[in-house]
Amino acid sequence: MNIIILTDELGENFEEELISEYLGNLQKEKTGKVIHMIPKNAPHNESSTETAKVYPVDVEIITAEERARGAVCTALFAIDDINNEDELLVIYRPLIRADVCAAVGDFRQRDLDGGLVTFPSAQPGHTRVVLDETDHVIRADEGRPVSNHAAAGYYYFRRGSDFVNACFAVIEREPSSEQPYDLPSTYNELILQQKNIGIFECPESSSPS
Repeated sequence: MNIIILTDELGENFEEELISEYLGNLQKEKTGKVIHMIPKNAPHNESSTETAKVYPVDVEIITAEERARGAVCTALFAIDDINNEDELLVIYRPLIRADVCAAVGDFRQRDLDGGLVTFPSAQPGHTRVVLDETDHVIRADEGRPVSNHAAAGYYYFRRGSDFVNACFAVIEREPSSEQPYDLPSTYNELILQQKNIGIFECPESSSPS
């Protein structure tokens, strides 16, 4: 399994602590390449890069030449490493503590093509997912309170190539959009391709105080 970490900067102790903790836990997995992507012109880029070097696993740091338009575009800077049949986990702005290894194991057991770690929240501003009667995701929606299942910042794809293809589909669908291309929108593209997407829901008590 390859891992991508997307950050503008690691300015929040909570995010630094979570990413370091989860990378340590993921050593139990058959981890392939770990890639930490930081935009070149992001605030405090140098300190963020130094922080990434102390992670408990080997991490390749990629500095994007320009601030890309959203996480979808930034992730594509790693296309040579992730456009394959290997599993992919993307960590982007984690909001809660979660057992990522348990989540990945659950997605595998259910034979899902993709999965999101979620937590229950009625607060505005979160990306939400809507489930059908079989607990499969049928829609991801940025910002609107369409459900109480809020995306926690951990995104699983059974094949890296599925993620890459979905990224290009998101961009091609709205090439002139002024809004950033966000990661949950890739699941909408996979759903259109009849892929099975699910969630691993964490308790509300996992949220940061």
